[in-house]
Amino acid sequence: MVPVLIDPLAELYEELDYAFLPVLFETVFRNRLIDESFKEELLNFKKKVDEIPGELWDWEILDTNEIWKDIRTNAETLLNKLNIESRAYNEGHTTIIFKK
Repeated sequence: MVPVLIDPLAELYEELDYAFLPVLFETVFRNRLIDESFKEELLNFKKKVDEIPGELWDWEILDTNEIWKDIRTNAETLLNKLNIESRAYNEGHTTIIFKK
């Protein structure tokens, strides 16, 4: 049996894209899960991510590319402003799908 390989960067982008669907994004603010004052900053972050050229979505350059360094710095700043302290990747939600 061969596992189905899913590109983690594509998954990351899809999760980010999903979080910014208007109905979901607006619900977070309507339910006061995130203060409204962060709305514009979060939208600007999403815009920056959307502007990353496709050829830069590559594990090999993730740690060295200046655009990715800027994105990580921006993400870290946002997480700190939102008082999110955990930066650990939760592997408990990782699913491996095997082809039958």
